[in-house]
Order: sequence, then C-alpha cells, then structure tokens
Amino acid sequence: MKKRDALPCAEHTARRHQGRPVKPARRTALGALLAIAMAPVLATAQSPMRRVAWLGAGSTDVPSPFLTAFRAGMRDAGWIEGQNLTLSVFLTDGRTQDSDRIARDMLATNPEVVVSYGRDVISVHHAKPSVPVVFAFSGNPVDAGFVQSFARPGGNFTGISLMSLDLSGKRIELLKELVPSIRHLAVLTRPEHAGEQRERAVSEQVVAKLGMTLAYVPIQTAGDLDQAFQTIAKHKCDALVTFPDGIMLANSGRIAKFAMDAKIPAVSGWASFADNGFLLAYGPNLVDSYRGLAGYADRILRGAKRGTSRSNCLARWNSSLTPAPRARWGSRFHSPHCCARTGSSNDPGGQRTLNLYRGPDKASPQQALP
Repeated sequence: MKKRDALPCAEHTARRHQGRPVKPARRTALGALLAIAMAPVLATAQSPMRRVAWLGAGSTDVPSPFLTAFRAGMRDAGWIEGQNLTLSVFLTDGRTQDSDRIARDMLATNPEVVVSYGRDVISVHHAKPSVPVVFAFSGNPVDAGFVQSFARPGGNFTGISLMSLDLSGKRIELLKELVPSIRHLAVLTRPEHAGEQRERAVSEQVVAKLGMTLAYVPIQTAGDLDQAFQTIAKHKCDALVTFPDGIMLANSGRIAKFAMDAKIPAVSGWASFADNGFLLAYGPNLVDSYRGLAGYADRILRGAKRGTSRSNCLARWNSSLTPAPRARWGSRFHSPHCCARTGSSNDPGGQRTLNLYRGPDKASPQQALP
C-alpha cells in the first residue's frame, strides 16, 4: 500500500478537493482559540436578563449614594446592567400614599427581587409581595414584622438593620460636647420614618438629662422645609438634630445652608450629611451597608433558598464621626479630638473612623480610631 493511500478518508477527500488541508493538531488549536474569543459573547447572549427593582425615597435631581453603592456591589458580584441585569428604579417623595401606590406599581412589573429601604419597606410589606425582598431598615425588622428573627428571617424578607435608635442619644451628647453653649435643641424629623417615635422619645430623655429644651419640628415632604425653618427660628433654637432618612439626605444641602446661615450647629446620622455641610454626623457607614445589600440580592438570584439568608444588625458597626472645620462655626466649636474620646463603646469589633471635612473641593481624610 502506498503511503498516500494510508491517509484518513476525510483528509484525503479534503486534500483532493480543496488543496492542502490544515493539519488536525492545528485545527484543534485554532478551534480552541476561537472558542475562547467567543466565550464572553456567547455567555452574554445565552445568559437571561435578571430583573431587580429598587424602591426608595429620593429625587432624580440628586443622585442617591445608596443606589450608587448598591450598583457597585452588584457589579462586584458579576451583575452588569444591560448584559445580565435589568435594574428598575422607583423613587418616592416621602408621603405614605405615594409610597404605597409606587410599591404596587413596582410589583406589577414582576421583578425577581425587590430592594428597598426606610419607610418604603413598610409599603412593600403592606403590598404582600410574593417575590424576595431585600431591605435596609433603621428600626428593628423583628418588631416591624418583616422577619421572624435575625438568625432565621423566614418568609421572603431579609436584609440589614441600621438600628439608628441606639445612636440618637449619642449624637446629641456629642453635639453638646462639641458646642457646650447649646441650650435649645430643634429636632427636624419625618413622623412617617420607621422608628421615629422611639427616636423622639430617646432624644427627649437625653435633652432633659443634659439640661436643655427641645422643639419638635415634624415635616412630611421637602415642601414643608421652609415652614420648618421658620418654626426653628421662632423658637430661637441654637442647635439642630435631623433624624436621618432618604428625604432628609436628599435635602441635606438645603438644611445645612439654613443651619450655617443661622449659625446653628447641626448633627445627623450619616457621613453624607457632614459632607453636605452639617457640623457632625455619627452613625453606620452607609456606603458599605448598601453595598452589602448586593450580597443578599446576589445570593437570591443565584438560587438561595427563601427565608434562609440571615438578616444582620449593623448597629454601631463601622460607625463614623464627621466634624466640619472650626472656621465654619467660629469659637463655639471645640476641638474634634473630643470625638475620638467618645466613640461607640458597644462597637462589636468594627473600626470607627474620624472623617475631617475640609470643604466641597477637598477630600475628607479618614483617621482610624482605636
């Protein structure tokens, strides 16, 4: 038999009809390279678009740092909007009826997972959704009826508790230490915010203990702020506490401008308030917290069994103190070093930070507290 006749039939045919064929080993290598090059395209084409809905207070005019942090967490987990994820955003203005209606509209779009925070979680809960819900809540989710317990949430709600109630009194104490001359404290608040009544009660107790008086100034929406400012001026308040929520954060620059114009030191619960001009912010690190919500959504999208994702309490975990510079407040403002002595005594191993605000055009360096 001639050597030529020993060639495999397919290769012999290819050589006869198409000229010299590619050697089998080379064909295998080229095929492997082509498969590698096409893998991302094929994966994107074959991966179904997963549907997540976001519901929270805010405004399209003011980017939400919570939503930005959540999106970053989803990207880190491999969920890319427009490729394998559709994230629908629904914003509320703080009114209960508005929130309830938007929650129903959101559920009508049939999302696979709902992510919500603050007062709007209550609206989602009232709507009795059948899909999994991931929440961030400043009160106790067990008391609110969202979950059965932190260890075993049960049902279809899970998420994190920021437990701002535990920090309400501490903020007033820190403000008094920074500005000892304070006598008349205004509390700017939204009664619709979950846990507001308890926060108010704690604040009243601390104010009485420190020998001050308190003016309770409630609002429902941002449209009530001008009237609230007039009330604060009428009562001749010399300090301001703002209970943190999405509506207050979206208007924090406006509130801070009023406080600075009136020479009234202001405090709230999230670092973004101080970044926007408040004298002091003390509370959990919300960027990390909302980024962490993506972990819950990721596990659900990847098939975690409903009711098994443990809820977490982030009370005073990674808390922060964020004083603005003395130049903004004059001699009434005491050294920020006092803040370092009064950090959370109940921090479960988390790192506390002292963020010194230098102004809108400069970065805010962070100094770790021991």
